[in-house]
Amino acid sequence: MELGSSLISKILQTLSKIWLRDDFGINSSITLAININYDHNKNSTVTLARLVRLIINNLGPSISTLEDSNKEILRNLLFGLMNTVSNDFEVIAKELLMSFEELVVFDKTLFSYEMYIKFIKFIMINNFKVGVYSNSLSNLPIDEADIESINPSPEFFPTTTSHKNWLLAVDSFYQLTRIHKDGCGIITKETEDLLWMSLEFDSDNKSLRTLFQTWLENSMSVITTDNEQERFGWFEKLISHFNMPKHKLYDSLFRLYKTRINSSGMFFNNIDISSTSKVTDFSAVKASAADDDDDDDIENPDVLGEDDIALTTDAGDNNQDSSNRNTKEVAKKSNKNFSNQDEFDNSLPVMVMENEPVSWKFKLFILDLLIQYLLNAKRDSRLFAFLSTKISEFVRIGFICSASNLIRLRISALKLLGLIIDLYGRLKDPLYPEASILDQQQAQIITAIVPAFSRDSNLKLASEAIIIASKLVCRILPCKHQFIFY
Repeated sequence: MELGSSLISKILQTLSKIWLRDDFGINSSITLAININYDHNKNSTVTLARLVRLIINNLGPSISTLEDSNKEILRNLLFGLMNTVSNDFEVIAKELLMSFEELVVFDKTLFSYEMYIKFIKFIMINNFKVGVYSNSLSNLPIDEADIESINPSPEFFPTTTSHKNWLLAVDSFYQLTRIHKDGCGIITKETEDLLWMSLEFDSDNKSLRTLFQTWLENSMSVITTDNEQERFGWFEKLISHFNMPKHKLYDSLFRLYKTRINSSGMFFNNIDISSTSKVTDFSAVKASAADDDDDDDIENPDVLGEDDIALTTDAGDNNQDSSNRNTKEVAKKSNKNFSNQDEFDNSLPVMVMENEPVSWKFKLFILDLLIQYLLNAKRDSRLFAFLSTKISEFVRIGFICSASNLIRLRISALKLLGLIIDLYGRLKDPLYPEASILDQQQAQIITAIVPAFSRDSNLKLASEAIIIASKLVCRILPCKHQFIFY
């Protein structure tokens, strides 16, 4: 039902008066109203936030025709809900994000892009982990949306976390890049780091995947000397994140958590985490727990689903026995390191997953981006020449992934190698004009192909390997060496 402008005006004025009253919400003089406000579904502030969203949704494009006084009331309500409310904020944040998504389309004068982006970053940063807010802040530290903030929140979790809000914030940022006149140009260095963390955190997220693909394509769309650094910079960006350990990828987020602990720390030992050099391996702790209680199942978020298991190789009984022996050895070492419970407790704040790699889905998507990046070299001569000096890096990544237990990674690796052969197979080596520039990479390419014909392969992988082998024979290997594939 569409509401008239006069009725909307009265509703906004009434909401403004209610919002500014001293006995609003939990401060009501009526006992029943106070009790109702302890239920977050019936909380007065949550209800007000929902009303504001419904008004924005009902007005639609006509919101731009509101009187300035009504716009000012709506702007003040949005600002107040965002900055002065701390209780049940996980519910209010959802309403605010949906409200801003509509305002971006209908009327951009009611807010600033800077404030909106800061709010999105705040939601993303504080919803990576699972935690509960302890209701001790007078207002939310929205300005801490900058991870390097000099005034961090004394609360480890300034708001109760919600994965749905995190997903909504990610989608809101993606939609903003589509609507904003600068597109992906609104992505700053800090926002970029946050997006890479988010991509590793949820590599299947459609909005994030589309955002990175669009961002890469936009960077390649304009071929000028002015944006040459940006075009060439994508190579280092993709390669570095492919090789990056997990703790380094999340380093800025971990430093924020450490700063929060050191700022408040009322429930932690007085340890300056930033100066602590001791590192505990999470895998050893998990192995110890498994050895102590074999009957308990430990849920691993990175465990493959049924569809992925079908694409992996069969490790075999020998590998399983070897794994069990290694697990027990690690567990014994772990028990020795943490025989004293107090010592173990003191080590908890400084546990760092130093050697844990990024998820395989994250690497698989980067492989897809590398293939997309290489395809642009077909129409960009300067990018083509630049990437010709980086062939060894592409081959190395393809070689590493070809030895993976995951069939999907191995197939993508072969596709990457096949594209390299298509692009540079007939290109002559500048130092040895009689040879192909890929001659020095022959050994690694052949070694990457061979595992595709082993017993743990499948039809799709083997067929991809046959295609790559035929390209290698026709484009690189001289005639006297072609017999090695027969």
